[in-house]
Amino acid sequence: MDRRFMDMRGVLATVAVAVMTVAGTGCATASAPPPAAPGAAQPAAAPAAPKLNRVVFALQPPAVEGNYPITELTPNHSFQYRPMYEFLVGVDENNGKLIPQLATEWKVEPSGTGYRIKLREGVPFHNNWGTFSAKDVVSFFTEVKKPGSQAPNQFQVSSVDVVNDYEVVANLTQRDSDFINVASEVPAIAVMMSKAQFDKEGQPTLSTAPLAGTGPYQFDSRDRGVYMRFKKAPYKHWRVDATIPEFEYRWMKEASTRLAALLTGEVHLTTLPQDLRRQALQSGMKAINGSVPSLRMFGRLFCCYYKDPADPAKGPLFDTPLNDVRVRRALSKAINRTELNKSLFGGEAEVMVNSHFRPQWPGWNPDWERRFPDEYGYDPEKAKALLAEAGYGPAKPLRTNVIVAANWVADVPETDDMTEAIAGYWRAIGIDVQMVQQDLAAVTPRQRALGYDNHIILQGTGSYQLFALGIFNAMSFTVRGGAVEDLEVDRLWKSIKETLDPAQQEALWRQLGNATFEKHQDFPLFWLPAVAVVNPKFVSDYKFPGLVTSTWSHAYNIKPAN
Repeated sequence: MDRRFMDMRGVLATVAVAVMTVAGTGCATASAPPPAAPGAAQPAAAPAAPKLNRVVFALQPPAVEGNYPITELTPNHSFQYRPMYEFLVGVDENNGKLIPQLATEWKVEPSGTGYRIKLREGVPFHNNWGTFSAKDVVSFFTEVKKPGSQAPNQFQVSSVDVVNDYEVVANLTQRDSDFINVASEVPAIAVMMSKAQFDKEGQPTLSTAPLAGTGPYQFDSRDRGVYMRFKKAPYKHWRVDATIPEFEYRWMKEASTRLAALLTGEVHLTTLPQDLRRQALQSGMKAINGSVPSLRMFGRLFCCYYKDPADPAKGPLFDTPLNDVRVRRALSKAINRTELNKSLFGGEAEVMVNSHFRPQWPGWNPDWERRFPDEYGYDPEKAKALLAEAGYGPAKPLRTNVIVAANWVADVPETDDMTEAIAGYWRAIGIDVQMVQQDLAAVTPRQRALGYDNHIILQGTGSYQLFALGIFNAMSFTVRGGAVEDLEVDRLWKSIKETLDPAQQEALWRQLGNATFEKHQDFPLFWLPAVAVVNPKFVSDYKFPGLVTSTWSHAYNIKPAN
């Protein structure tokens, strides 16, 4: 890691803070309530009202802004709507466990290919768009299967039978042990929206408001590329009342700009890379971690696909060096994870052994820890030897491409620095690395079209285990192109998904973990805490799990400083 770059960024941040401080001295901050409209009745004094009228959370802008999560947004982008929507199944902010939300209970049907779900009664949609009931559940599962949906294959629902207004049976095309997880707040796909509004107004656009939800906050306004605002639901919420009247996502690309805005009170929460976080803490800011440290970074390989998965004898789609497991292993062994951890994360990250397995999760094999130093650990000479075995060396250097797409992993601000550092490690063992700048919105369509043949990108996710393995290791969950394709891995993943018996699942999990470990489908890097940096003059606490897809949730738990 080039410390000159790190130091320069700190200098720029300090300059930015100084400029913002001077510029902001004559400006009202978000803690001041907006002036009343001319002629409007003046509100009565309310001594108990919080000092903070609108809490502002600064984040890198999402790659895609849209108004219809099912069809326009992948789970990685749908976080922008979480304050206003709820799900059939929620997530406990203290431990990340699934808990009832709009569904009060659920059970597998005797056939094993259906789920009976009882729904919560009396939950209103925002802006008087009716009350949540079975028809809204049916509407979601109807829309999610239509062409253009970003989640067509993640649900195996063939139909939904309505038992009564508050009970449905979701009929599946096959046994699916993962149905409740996928329908939960963790991947944030199954948002419950008002069918009544959809029937009357149709699919919204960016020039209209999104469809009404049932969350503690409701949509207020947006300025595309600048902010998205919500206001507290104007009634006692059935589950939890937000303690701050308004919530805003402020889109700020540069970390130094976010730091400056945090220190001056323009924003109240943000995410920062380790070096700028250190500056923030030294200036009196406070770091708040998610309750479940499941945010993970790993190297994702876009390269290695079958011409026809149904007929593997036809061979690979591309003649790419990354088809060779020795090459993939060499890439991993060239990375000095200890140095990266120290320079980028202050030693606070946990080195990852297997990308989607932890000791407390299904399938963990303690033997992986023993084998890790030899199989994955930093050893540039061994990496060179592996490349030589695969036919690469000074006379014929391995060539590969590293994709650099701004905001691809918005939850890990250190991603760009890590990408540059890893490319440097590879160049040090003789690999010809081309850095490919890509527009973020273009990466996913090209990847899904199998348009990459020798490309690597750093991936971050907080998604749960089976979902992540389906997206990043298997072929059957969504569309192809997500990972190095392997028939054994795909078979085991499908078996786990279709197996309802936990004991049988555990044995399959162990086999799947062994396969991903030995085949080097990706290169594991770090487990990271999700960290929100807050200005304690405005925010006293924020409880969030940190394991949901795209990390940020439970905005109603942000507590003001009184």
